[in-house]
Formats: sequence, C-alpha cells, structure tokens
Amino acid sequence: TAKKNDIPIIFINLSAYIRDDLWTSYIVNNWQKEGEMTGEWLIDYLEKKSKLDEEINIVELIGIKGQYSAQDWSKGFKETIEENEKIKIVESVEGDYTQHKGYEEMANILSETTDIDVLFCHNDDMALGAIQAIEEAGLVPGEDIIIVSIMGTDAALEAIVEGKIACSVECNPLMGDLFMEACVRIANGEEIEREIHPVDRVFDITNAQAELDARKENGYGY
Repeated sequence: TAKKNDIPIIFINLSAYIRDDLWTSYIVNNWQKEGEMTGEWLIDYLEKKSKLDEEINIVELIGIKGQYSAQDWSKGFKETIEENEKIKIVESVEGDYTQHKGYEEMANILSETTDIDVLFCHNDDMALGAIQAIEEAGLVPGEDIIIVSIMGTDAALEAIVEGKIACSVECNPLMGDLFMEACVRIANGEEIEREIHPVDRVFDITNAQAELDARKENGYGY
C-alpha cells in the first residue's frame, strides 16, 4: 500500500524482511564500527601502558549469539585486535544483555581461571553484572581486569568515574532528529542515504564526568 501511494518507509533501529524496493532508508547504529572503536581504544590503552608486548587474554560477553548487532560488534572488535598475535579472545559466552546473566557467566569463568586481562562486553548491563562477580572473586575491576563495553549508559559513565569500567563506546539511541531530518529532505525532493548512522562517541575517564554533567543539565540520559 505504501509503495502504491508513493509513501516512503524509513526504518528506525530495526528493519523488516521485505523487498529492498519497498523501503527508502534505515536509521541504525553502525554496530561494526562501534566494535572497531572499542578495539581501537583498547589497543591505544595497552600501548600507553606499555603492554602490547605482553600476552593479553580477553573474555567476551556476547549479548545473543547470531544476532546481527552481536555479530557486528564481535567482528569489528576482533578485526581491530587481530593484528597483534599476543592479544587474543580466550572465551566468548552469551550474557543475554542482562546484568544477572553477566554476573553469572563471569562468576563461572572466574571459578575456573583468573588469568584474564580484559573483559569485552556487548552492553553495559553485562559489564555491571561482571563487576560484581570480579569483586566477589577478590579482584579489582579496572586494575586486575580492564573492562570495555558498548552502550554508553549513565550507569556505565558512573562506573568509569569510579574506575571500574575503562571505556564504554556509545550506541546512540537518539535517532528522532535524524528521522525528522530525513523526512524534511525527502519532502524537499532530495535522495537520502539507504543507511543513516547516528554519531557514536567513546567515553572514558577523560570525558565521562563531563558527559554525565551535560546529561543532567540538559535533562536526558539512558
């Protein structure tokens, strides 16, 4: 019906399994790029700490295996770190994107080994759960295990300020402005991109508090 009446369809965040000629654009995060940004931050951090010549064991807490976003986050991260043979992912487990499952899986892993240098989480909730498990194992998050995650939530920024999470790459959920801009451009007769990506930022100790302050001042957060 939309096609017959020349009504453009724009997907936001989630798409549908329909023919390519039936939709106009897709506003979505660039998940692979977010994985790359996380890996790039980690490589830079390890270089500054003079650790690139050491064996670095990474545990990956995946959201849901097979999900497009999870596949892209993993791909981007792995392609960024794989040039250094000393940096390797020793275990990848599903954490279901929940704090409880993140805690549970990290506790299971730590019951078998504490030879873990880095934890890469597909979202902040799993990272927060893992922090509890790390502390219960007598380790110090941010020191014994470096934690990097994706989402950039308020809770993660607070954990960064506390020194428990080292980095959280934003998965920007604020897409309303991009949608309205796309609608205006279409109304003006312009062709718009098939995929439109919001800008994602990297949060660490250098900017986490400033971002928290900005969110409080401007009345938003996630």
